[in-house]
Amino acid sequence: AAAKTADECTWGVHSFPLPFEFWVEKMQHGQHLVVPPFEHIPAVCLNPQIKWRSRVHWFLADRWVRKSHPQAAALLCDANGYFTETSTANLFVVKNGKLRTPREEVTLNGISRRVTLELAEKLGIDWSWADLSEKDMLEADEIFTSSTPFGIMPVTRFNDSPMGTSEHGEVFLQLMTAWNDLAGLDIMEQIRVGARERN
Repeated sequence: AAAKTADECTWGVHSFPLPFEFWVEKMQHGQHLVVPPFEHIPAVCLNPQIKWRSRVHWFLADRWVRKSHPQAAALLCDANGYFTETSTANLFVVKNGKLRTPREEVTLNGISRRVTLELAEKLGIDWSWADLSEKDMLEADEIFTSSTPFGIMPVTRFNDSPMGTSEHGEVFLQLMTAWNDLAGLDIMEQIRVGARERN
């Protein structure tokens, strides 16, 4: 069949090789999250379920963070001081085996977060929506994020404090195994191999 012109199409696909080298060290040793002096855009101004393409707010937040922490990502708070998300990922905190994640009313309810919560339910891991404070972060047993390119990724540093009891906590490893089973491959190994091939 003849190719359709742009004005005849109802959808399009743009693809590119995933830059695994960006995530290989963070998947192995954990990522660093830093809180900048930028608030999350309030839900009354922009519905957090809209995945919009203007990233200026997030770009400025990440740029501010990377002036002093070049490998870190910005973690924003809402107007009440509760943590929301990063520019590319949803946040999870584990305490005493229970999983908590910021409320969907204030953050994008990402597909990877929804998959993670579905897997948690299948594994019998208790989870809940939560307003997460700095105290919650500092007292967490584990912290990780979820996003499409890597599924879930551990957090081992928050601002200037080391986080959690290990690079890969027990709940993280249970969920990563479930992610691997769902995807039909070892995600961390795919990232390691992909990073080597691109270098």
